[in-house]
Amino acid sequence: GKQTVTVSAVDDEYADGDTTYDITFTVTGDTLYTSRYTAAALPNVSPVCEDDDAESIVVDATGVGSPDEANIAATRGQILFKLTSKPSLSVTVTPTPSDPVHGRVLAVSGQTLPLVWT
Repeated sequence: GKQTVTVSAVDDEYADGDTTYDITFTVTGDTLYTSRYTAAALPNVSPVCEDDDAESIVVDATGVGSPDEANIAATRGQILFKLTSKPSLSVTVTPTPSDPVHGRVLAVSGQTLPLVWT
């Protein structure tokens, strides 16, 4: 008779592109009768896992506002950086102001610059 198995993708966090992989088969048996089946060569099946992750960085600067020289502590803003997928290698972002005389970038508590994801 027939029996069916289901093949499904694993949804990971990596933007690693579409990946082809093999499904192989092993036939085992205990008796002389089942050895007829174990001698059969079964072909591999090669499905493609279609990746749904993208490599990009989302930058949210809505909290920056307009820092004020007269009241520096009260007008600090924050910029949020978010990777859209988990990197397979290190990713480093170094925020640098174009005019360091009038603006600077500081790490938030518990972080250091540059920002690194591994």
